[in-house]
Amino acid sequence: MPTVKLIPAPKIVYPGARVPEVNDKSQTDCHSPGFWDSEEERLYIFNSWELPWRTSGASLYDLEASEPVTFDVRQNGGQWLEGIWKVPGGKLYGWYHLEPDGLEKPGEYYGSSKVQQEKEETLRTMSIPPGSKFFKRYPTKPKIGALVSEDKGKTWKDLGFVISAPEDLVSSTSSDAWYFGGEGDFGTCVDKEEEFVYFFITTFYGGKENQGLGFARMSLRDLDRPAGKVWKWRDGEWREPGIGGYAQPVIPVFEDWHSKQANAFWGPVVHWNTWLNTYVMFLNRVNDGTWNMEGYYVSFNPDISNPLGWSEPVKVLDGEDAVKEGLIDRLGNLSDALQCLYDMIDDYRE
Repeated sequence: MPTVKLIPAPKIVYPGARVPEVNDKSQTDCHSPGFWDSEEERLYIFNSWELPWRTSGASLYDLEASEPVTFDVRQNGGQWLEGIWKVPGGKLYGWYHLEPDGLEKPGEYYGSSKVQQEKEETLRTMSIPPGSKFFKRYPTKPKIGALVSEDKGKTWKDLGFVISAPEDLVSSTSSDAWYFGGEGDFGTCVDKEEEFVYFFITTFYGGKENQGLGFARMSLRDLDRPAGKVWKWRDGEWREPGIGGYAQPVIPVFEDWHSKQANAFWGPVVHWNTWLNTYVMFLNRVNDGTWNMEGYYVSFNPDISNPLGWSEPVKVLDGEDAVKEGLIDRLGNLSDALQCLYDMIDDYRE
């Protein structure tokens, strides 16, 4: 198994994204995917908060002011760009997490004054004011869509939704202010053979036994027409449909996402490490219903096509310490820190 060691690194602050309806502060609320353009010798990075913003520079230390990207179809809700894949000399493909507006809540529970008060207290920690469209949105049911760009991510064409949860697996009494079901908060990784793009999905289904990290994949041959081409992993096979299919939890939750004692991994980010010759996954972990950051974990797998091959996640960063040091915010976002934690890996021993 690889061993992990934290090493000192200079602080990096992304230009970030802004949501004027909330405040004018630049923030980053998800993964920040990027790619190196060898022709320009320039690094492109996308930060998201309600909408992706693009920045670029000669390196992570020389990023320019960010600008919002443009979608040909603006979905009804917040869109967070979680993963990208740049074809050498060709198009840029992306996948987004959508938090829809206007969904009917699955039960009278969500309209009670007690629940509304608890939601108000939670959302206030994210500077979301009561009465705003953001306040009315939550809780919601996320899903995943696909994009393509021919100008390095300045403008995007929406290719439709590719991953969504079974309609019936929702919670009618969720204590989570954000979700009552759905699939999202995911990461992507193209295998080293460049045959498939893999999706590492956080599932918020109703019922603890259904929740955890699920897996899906799509052939790169289907990048331009992805509808109906994503397949989730279930019972040892990649045969469950991406839309409405069940993503079997490979890394299960410790406590129900929809309880006040929620305890689970989420927001995985995966890459192929050429030095270690293995795939590396970093994970956040929450330990209560307010998504309090318990810690940051790492897992390894030499074969990305085998979801059961991931090693037991090991903590590499304590959440409380990281928040105190300003490395990570309370939700585990590395928006104001060196997001490339891959540099943490110090040694590899069989």
